Amino acid sequence: IAQAIFEASEEDPRIIIAAPMYQAPHADALHPTSAGKQLVGMQWGKVLYKRVYRGEDWRPVEPRRITKHSARVITIKFHVPEAPLLFDTTNVVDPGDYGFTVEDDSGFVSIASVDLINSDTVRITTSTDIGTNPKLGYAYYGIGGNGGGPITGARGCLRDSDPTVGADGSTNLWNWAETFQKPIPYVKGA
Repeated sequence: IAQAIFEASEEDPRIIIAAPMYQAPHADALHPTSAGKQLVGMQWGKVLYKRVYRGEDWRPVEPRRITKHSARVITIKFHVPEAPLLFDTTNVVDPGDYGFTVEDDSGFVSIASVDLINSDTVRITTSTDIGTNPKLGYAYYGIGGNGGGPITGARGCLRDSDPTVGADGSTNLWNWAETFQKPIPYVKGA
């Protein structure tokens, strides 16, 4: 569902994604807790204010370009509303490789490292060569039977540094990277 919503937002500029759901506490695989609903609601209100009332061309943290530099090195340049990007393993438990996966026709490709190389770019180095028809995923896979959310669901640890605090005066309204799976290479809008 998350991938379909993301693709729809890429095809229709009137569809705006305020936030993914993985960072919100969940009661089960699908339903956020009341605190999770409040978090998502405040994020939605922030984006509504920026997009509708201020007229900003707001977009979430999303991939703009995925480049394969060699048989084992990929970079992902992101759109970042409030730079810099960072990996947050305090608010979202790392599912491994900060939520990134690389696949090719042979299956999953082992990742050796995931690094932030500047304020909007992530570099992934694999342990083996990437084969044919490669795809890059982020927060795309979870373990069947596990609940959703920041501890056990399909999730990732990449967010921006938005300083906005929610209406309650204490909730940070960071922009978390959208769930996606894209071919390698990829250019948004191409």
